[in-house]
Amino acid sequence: MNLNVFRQVVQLNERMNNDNDRLVSEFQAVVSRLEAGRESMMRNADKLKSMRRYRSASSSL
Repeated sequence: MNLNVFRQVVQLNERMNNDNDRLVSEFQAVVSRLEAGRESMMRNADKLKSMRRYRSASSSL
């Protein structure tokens, strides 16, 4: 393999590594957003449960 071809292979490998790093970063950002959304949904579900308990307790009075 001549030096020019070797340099091209190295450049291609660097681009692939950079793209992989970018994809990993984007994936981690998506996972973080999903986790935040899940936490928010769980908080809202807890609020709804407490509202239902309050309503059922006040209607039984």
